[in-house]
Amino acid sequence: MRKILLLIAGLLVIPLQILVAQAPKIIAYQYWFDDNSAGIVSQSVSPASTLDLTTSVNVPVSQVGFHRFNIRFMDDSLRYSQVSTSFFFYPESTLINGYEYWFNHDYAGKTVVSVSNTTLLDLSSAIAASGLNTGLNTFHIRFRDVSGTYSSTSTAHFVIIPEMLISGYEYWFDNDYGSKTAVNVANTQILDLSSVINATTLSLGFHAFHIRFKNTTGTWCSTQSDLFYKHGTANQNNLTSYEYWFDDNPAAKVSVPVVNQPTADVMATINAGALGPGLHKAHVRFQSSDISSVVSSGYFYKSATANIAENG
Repeated sequence: MRKILLLIAGLLVIPLQILVAQAPKIIAYQYWFDDNSAGIVSQSVSPASTLDLTTSVNVPVSQVGFHRFNIRFMDDSLRYSQVSTSFFFYPESTLINGYEYWFNHDYAGKTVVSVSNTTLLDLSSAIAASGLNTGLNTFHIRFRDVSGTYSSTSTAHFVIIPEMLISGYEYWFDNDYGSKTAVNVANTQILDLSSVINATTLSLGFHAFHIRFKNTTGTWCSTQSDLFYKHGTANQNNLTSYEYWFDDNPAAKVSVPVVNQPTADVMATINAGALGPGLHKAHVRFQSSDISSVVSSGYFYKSATANIAENG
């Protein structure tokens, strides 16, 4: 026997003159299924002008399909309301007790699995796909209830890729693929590439580095590219000059050469004699071989000068 949950508001249709005299109160309700008035069920309630009915009722064993639920309310004058009828569907048992699955069109090679009766099956088992061809495949599954009825089939697509073992790689700089360096390695799924790559023949400045990997079938992956900057040697990193200017007037910059040295003291050479008194901004940057530093800027205040007579 099953139960259904009811949420019903019971109201009585009473003549207006009776309502004026005394408002009726609901004291009971009756319900039955389909045309089975012989199986009517009566239930008393606390007297109330309105009834918000939320309850569960037993559903007698019925045939699968649509059925009617009938209910009426009785007031304290023993008068009944009109019958309210609702339709519902009585399903077959929904307890799952197994499932079956297969790949592609091979239903004859299906795998059948039985489970304990349950209303909800959380299927998290690993399903072996050995023996399938590489490429696109389909997976089909359907579930069985205790009556032996199967659900509709659910189908999903998936791809099987061949085992990927890296057997080598090649790399080159800029657009010079003709001068690439090819390296073979022992077959492996993961390659930790920590080799030192020689770039001594490249000129100073920006360059592009390209690399790609090959698997055991001879197939190459897509090329990965990165930009890098080649600096000079330790000597070439020494300062060769610097330049400075004031305020927003870079056109009037002053360049000062230095003799290939790692540091330079600019305070002794910066001349602000042409500036007027007041707040100014000084800018300086350094040159090392082919590299210019970022600009360093700072504010300073230039005081006015005056001839002062001898302090008697």
